[in-house]
Amino acid sequence: MLEQYAYNQDLVVWNRSTLLPEPKYDPETRRWTVRILRDGKEVTLHPFHIVLAMGTLGKPFIPPLPGRDDFEGQTLHATDFKDPASYTGKNVVVIGAAQTASDICQDLATHGAASVTMVQRSSTVVASSEFVLKNVLDKLWPMFSDPGIGDFRSAGMPLGLLKRIMISTKDVRIAAQKDMIDGLTEAGLNVDEGPEGAGQPLLVFERLGGTFIHSSPQIRY
Repeated sequence: MLEQYAYNQDLVVWNRSTLLPEPKYDPETRRWTVRILRDGKEVTLHPFHIVLAMGTLGKPFIPPLPGRDDFEGQTLHATDFKDPASYTGKNVVVIGAAQTASDICQDLATHGAASVTMVQRSSTVVASSEFVLKNVLDKLWPMFSDPGIGDFRSAGMPLGLLKRIMISTKDVRIAAQKDMIDGLTEAGLNVDEGPEGAGQPLLVFERLGGTFIHSSPQIRY
């Protein structure tokens, strides 16, 4: 989904890059001078804005599980999962069934883990990437449009009104994603449409979790 977001927002993504100390602002030009270490080479940029993307969930919480100290295997929080190849040939249990858990399970399964077991604690609201692309992203941020206009439209929608719209279109969403929902249900996943049938977007705001976007094989970048 990060690839899809970058594609629809027409973003330039730099991986393997580190911000070097320290950015300086010029009030006359209203620009920053920023040094980036990219692939071992220093690059200087002069942007108008710097966005600090600090995340939304804060410090990871690891509950005190009985018997954890007696377990001889490895236990870790999702934020510490870095390399799926480290678990090749091993049996892995992933606690959770939302976006992060599904991504980790897929990563493990495609990198040779002996078995991957997902433990679902409560129902999950799932949306297909194809449905989200067609009905949300392409409408708010159509190709070659000004991303700022799409951002304004998205931010300008009152959440209360959005919830009413989502509830009223529940049956349409279910019908449009029936094959995906049926497949996930047959595989054993407990899938629903969230509180009052408001769907995936509202849970993102209300719980910051409990949802994931299912990648469609029809989506190509």
